[in-house]
Amino acid sequence: MLRPHLPATALTLLLGLLSSACATNASDQARPVPTASIVTPTTTTDLADKPDNQPTTSTPTSMTEAPPAEEGAGNTQDDVESGSGEGRDVEANTTVDDQYTGLDEPATSTMTPTTVAGRLADGSGDSMTGEHDTDGEEADPRPAFRTAVPTGTVVDGHYADPRGGIYEAFQAGFDRNHPFQSLETFCLPTPPPEDDPVDVEPGISAEAVTIVHLHTRLEELERIGFAAPVGEVDAMVRTFVDIVNGECGGIHGRRLDLRTVDVSALGGGGFDIDTLREAACLEAVEAHRAVAVLAVEAVPGTAAQCLTRTHRTSFIAIRGISDRDLGRAGGLLLALEPGDRTSLRLAVSTAAARGVLTGATIGIVTPDAPQRSDDVVEVLLEALAERDLAATVHQLGCEGTTTCRVGMETAVAGMLEAGVDLIFPLLDRTTLPWLVLEMIDQGMPAPTFVQSGLDGQGLDAVASEVAEFGGPPAGTYYDGTWILDGSATGSHRQDGFESRPFDDLCNRELGRVAGHDPAVVDDPSDDVYRTVVEACSLVRAVARAVYDAGPNPSRLAIQVNLVALGNLDAVDMRPVTSMDGSLTVQVSRYEYPCLHGPGFGASAGCVFPMTDPVPVS
Repeated sequence: MLRPHLPATALTLLLGLLSSACATNASDQARPVPTASIVTPTTTTDLADKPDNQPTTSTPTSMTEAPPAEEGAGNTQDDVESGSGEGRDVEANTTVDDQYTGLDEPATSTMTPTTVAGRLADGSGDSMTGEHDTDGEEADPRPAFRTAVPTGTVVDGHYADPRGGIYEAFQAGFDRNHPFQSLETFCLPTPPPEDDPVDVEPGISAEAVTIVHLHTRLEELERIGFAAPVGEVDAMVRTFVDIVNGECGGIHGRRLDLRTVDVSALGGGGFDIDTLREAACLEAVEAHRAVAVLAVEAVPGTAAQCLTRTHRTSFIAIRGISDRDLGRAGGLLLALEPGDRTSLRLAVSTAAARGVLTGATIGIVTPDAPQRSDDVVEVLLEALAERDLAATVHQLGCEGTTTCRVGMETAVAGMLEAGVDLIFPLLDRTTLPWLVLEMIDQGMPAPTFVQSGLDGQGLDAVASEVAEFGGPPAGTYYDGTWILDGSATGSHRQDGFESRPFDDLCNRELGRVAGHDPAVVDDPSDDVYRTVVEACSLVRAVARAVYDAGPNPSRLAIQVNLVALGNLDAVDMRPVTSMDGSLTVQVSRYEYPCLHGPGFGASAGCVFPMTDPVPVS
């Protein structure tokens, strides 16, 4: 049994939260709740010897073939790429020729080449619209794409996961009879409480438990030439909350009172982005008295610290969380993907074991945001130093926003002078395309890019923006980028893939309530399917905790039960727990053009996993 949902564990969590709440200085004395991984990592020593699943067409041809792994990589961080993980039979792996057989010709981008100066001059950033824009009219929500991906099988309420190994064991740890763990419906009706609910404390009245969604205003991206084809995120969250309150009759006689607090995606307007994020935090905890806060889109920076350490409020997110915040939050911060520092360390060890760093002249490009320039750069330099490697650091000014272009010409010129041929770009989705264009403009030979999933750079919806914004030259320049992250991006492009019952359930339920066809996993036009699952996962986790806390719960009881949930349903039904977050990562490459199906969005590129998900200890 993998799920450590035991009274002793709950007691430990309770004591940890109580001790944190009573600390005289929460920012210094808050301590992480002691936990233990509930999934035993599998052997990962064979992956480095396994050839890559596909070649790339990257200009830097030195990275086309993966060199043999370094010997002696004895822990998961050093050899995460050296094992495919249990769960997929060896026979399921196909040859390169097998994978290309029967594929349509890759889509070609309709965008024309551009330069940094040209894009500014012609104002194209202001006129770019998404595929589903309708000039003020309501868009048809039905996807034009029809999937050919087979669906997974549910047997006696449980998913018969064909990946085997830890996946089967992980699925066995769910109580599928629980009102908020079924694979047949989003939630099951529960009987009313024996006694009428009463007011407990602010945020928990006799009628409702207040939760807040930190909603990133992605529409701001379109004003500067970027698309965010992920659908209406806040509407998704609200739909799942409405299902809980309506069809399932609430929780112990209470409804979930969802409040939305908007967060700028760009910053500006006289306030730096972290000030705006802290203002959103204060609105959530002081104006709305939120018991729990959730964020589908990443809200990096100071928001997590403000919510959890300063105001002792539970915060559950998908990605974009600092490991330092996770460790200092005293169990109040949950993330479904690895923290930024962990991801970067794994990216370095992966690249080192594959020989990507051998003989490379390494550059790090970072914004001047405090948490990024101090925290993340520090751990990256440490991880390189452990392998007797060094890097030059090139900082960009952000002027309090998420788009960092001040000093970009100087940074690229510095990398040219230093002969940098491998880059760790620690940049936001609206900055990386500009960097690529500047490198092209200055004639910098295409380097190898290594990404960790920071700022969602491992997602199709983000990776595609390099080519969508910069055109085919930028896509070709970015081709071959190495990515290590905790997402499931591109897994549907692998042979033998089947859609997961939880993912399909979330999209089916949302489509049913909203009155349109559900999104499908392999639709190349948008990333709505993934986003729906993420919203579904977060709402159901909060609902589970409120239910498990019992009638008339205190805020502390809900906090304890959030941490003690154990196994969580998440995207691709990969092992994710409330105590340890994501327990797997995958190594991927960005392909331009996409060699494994049509390109994503308006570009010809896509993200393709090079390995099966690898367990992380």
